[in-house]
Amino acid sequence: MPMRIDDAGSPESATEPTMEQVSESIWKLTEEVLDLLRSHATSEVQKQKKGDDLWLNDVTRAQSNTIIAVKELCDVYPDGITLKKLAETTGVTPAAASVMVDLLVTKKIIKSTRSKNDRRAILVRLTPETTRLFEIVDRSLGEAVMSVADALGPQILHDWLKILAAASLVLRQTAGGRISAGFAAKSDAESRADSPFDGNEAHPRGAVACGQYDDQEAEQA
Repeated sequence: MPMRIDDAGSPESATEPTMEQVSESIWKLTEEVLDLLRSHATSEVQKQKKGDDLWLNDVTRAQSNTIIAVKELCDVYPDGITLKKLAETTGVTPAAASVMVDLLVTKKIIKSTRSKNDRRAILVRLTPETTRLFEIVDRSLGEAVMSVADALGPQILHDWLKILAAASLVLRQTAGGRISAGFAAKSDAESRADSPFDGNEAHPRGAVACGQYDDQEAEQA
């Protein structure tokens, strides 16, 4: 087998890693990067949370998914979203969405109000405190990513973005990846406005702002 001498002067195999090995390394490093980003953002949230934000450590996976959906949809519909829209986005019945909303309102994570245009309709959005926590996450994640540019130069962020955008597009087409609530909402809103979508994607902020839950936890309210 061909051999070469590495920088330390030791013989090293010149054999390139297989595509399976490369794929495994990419996945492991991607997980590691996401874990580091979440850890950094979680630390900032814990430092700046208020004393009554007890729900941060008491959120199930289903509740977290609902909170993230509300956040992303309200980025498009600032006045709030209807229970019907929330149910369609999260793939549950309106009745199940109503039960979940009542629970999250009780926890003071989201709030519901009557629509000014239709008093029969209930609009749901995040509470100001929950919004504040998401802003902390956004800011801390941005700072963490910028630290990469500070250490390795800004070009690496441009290259990273191109690679992620290309990989995301291919995976959506070939792996049937689920699009995020925000992507779906933006596509819907912008198609009605007949304007192009700029391709912004969701990031790990939701899992951080919505607290930590056990991966083995049952997906229940």
